[in-house]
Amino acid sequence: MIFMIGVGGQGSITASKIIGESALREGHDAVLSEIHGMSQRGGIVESSVVIGKRMSPMIEDGEADIILGFEPMETLRSINKASAKTVIITNTNSIIPYTVSMGQGTYPEMEVMLGIMRSRAARLIPIDAFSLAKQAGSSMASNAVLLGALCALERFFLSSETVLQVFSEVLPEKLIRVNRDAFALGYKTVREMPSSIPAFGPR
Repeated sequence: MIFMIGVGGQGSITASKIIGESALREGHDAVLSEIHGMSQRGGIVESSVVIGKRMSPMIEDGEADIILGFEPMETLRSINKASAKTVIITNTNSIIPYTVSMGQGTYPEMEVMLGIMRSRAARLIPIDAFSLAKQAGSSMASNAVLLGALCALERFFLSSETVLQVFSEVLPEKLIRVNRDAFALGYKTVREMPSSIPAFGPR
């Protein structure tokens, strides 16, 4: 079970559809759920991919195998989905909510957020997807970085080749190269980290 969360415009819904389609192509059952926020206001966007025989797309508290967070504070908001078996991958590039910009709230310190995530999961993988996307050639390719990071998890049951092929099919031709490069950087970054990762598979 993969729970994805971010803010509008980050590509988390596209990422969930790519994972779902990839699962189908590899012969798995897959169901998806989406909750859209207001992207023009940085609204929260949640999606889930449940792969296997279970037909409900809803992931209850403590059920997520993986949390893929596209924005760190939103990743923290989803912490109840985690358990001691969950791997959390989170982008560390912050998008400051307009309420904070207007002085109506505060944004938590990054290390505080990461510390809470780390204490609630089997493993935390923080990754600066924005910087890696810029390195690949476009800051808009952060979702490709995060998909690459997801596919790099040891024993992750979907082939990175399948995921990358599906991803390439939904992109305009002029964006394929930069996104493939971003995917590769996300994959390489996680593969080079020390690993102690549970096995994941369809339920």
